[in-house]
Amino acid sequence: MPLSPSVLAAAARPLLAAGALLALAACSSTPDAPPPSLPAARAAIGNVNVTDVSRYAATELQTARERLDAAEAAWRAENYVQSARLSEEALVTIRVAEAKTASARAEEARADVERTIRTLENEVGLGGSSLSGTTGGLGATGTATGTLGTATGTVGTTGTAGSALPPPLSAADPLPPPATPVVPPRP
Repeated sequence: MPLSPSVLAAAARPLLAAGALLALAACSSTPDAPPPSLPAARAAIGNVNVTDVSRYAATELQTARERLDAAEAAWRAENYVQSARLSEEALVTIRVAEAKTASARAEEARADVERTIRTLENEVGLGGSSLSGTTGGLGATGTATGTLGTATGTVGTTGTAGSALPPPLSAADPLPPPATPVVPPRP
């Protein structure tokens, strides 16, 4: 027995309603969790050394906090795209603040080492020293001026009296005999 069109329409109505509800539920796409950058930005701002960052990158720290607050507000208002964008900006901004802080601390450490070197040079009498001179070939001449006075000298390799190095070997010079290894006697 064939079904009449009115019976088919009556049977299809609940199925169509259920399908429409499923389609609406699928389109709403409300995320269950915030974007990964939101908790990451929260953690980064929470874990930062506030004393150092406030000293070296206060503007960036304040900007990161403001963007994080705006990202959380956007999340609560269900503006998920804006929340993700603002939380990513907050995360990048706090990373910039950390980098500026590390750079400034490294520069202070470099300056401190430089001051220490100058202090040590002054203590051992090298402070204010200057070296001048020329080097040519295998010898060198120069003048050194320091707190103890001025010294001028020549270092060469010609083998002349007062030279710091022995004369160079020439092809006509006999070679010394090879050294014989000393082997200890066996017990």
